[in-house]
Amino acid sequence: MASLSAHQKAEIADLCKRLLRERGFVVEQTSDFDRVMSLVPTLGKPYLTRELSPAYNDFKEHDSFWLLIKRLPKAEEAEEPEVIGMIGCRCDDLKSQSVMPYMARQLKRLYGEDGNEAIDPDHYPPVLDRMHGRIVYIGDFYVKDSFRGLKYLPKRAVIFLVYAYAAMEWDFDWAYAMIRREHADIGFITTYCGTVSYPEGRFWTKAPPHRDDSEFFVAMEQADFRYLVKLFLKRPHIF
Repeated sequence: MASLSAHQKAEIADLCKRLLRERGFVVEQTSDFDRVMSLVPTLGKPYLTRELSPAYNDFKEHDSFWLLIKRLPKAEEAEEPEVIGMIGCRCDDLKSQSVMPYMARQLKRLYGEDGNEAIDPDHYPPVLDRMHGRIVYIGDFYVKDSFRGLKYLPKRAVIFLVYAYAAMEWDFDWAYAMIRREHADIGFITTYCGTVSYPEGRFWTKAPPHRDDSEFFVAMEQADFRYLVKLFLKRPHIF
């Protein structure tokens, strides 16, 4: 399948933004990491994963960004759009390097205690053996309680907008996310358009707060992203 043009990437991003605006939302892309950190308690979010937290990573504009989800004020409201949610994204360019050893080292640095492994390096989804190149991790998707549910925020439009911006920024080879079991059970794998998914995607040596072994590993290859973009552009009603 032919590569996506810059126009197609922009077109799918515009479709996502249009769907969000129709529901009363806009999205701001930012790499202002201090601002992101300041918004976490404002939103009531209890934590950031260390993989995406600016407190644990020396991110630059070229390797990470966040989307801030804002509610547009109603016509009678004289106020600025309110930030009601966020989602983060990072890109690691591994070139030909194997993903699993890199991931194990990264998590050991971020979560390991006393130099010990953070996860079992021998337990991992087989798709990781195929993953290489520019790897995008998406996480920390959080929305204020009062805006949750399908009748409010179109979550797939937010997720696919992250993919679109990541494709524009990095032309990623693979994208993945870790989805909590309770969210997988209510359809979040479909929301993330995951084309491969595995339950219990990693075994923690000692699970950090808010994490556990039940998380699903969900991934999508660039070829699958290209297919979905062309599908949604031809038939936006199914999006």
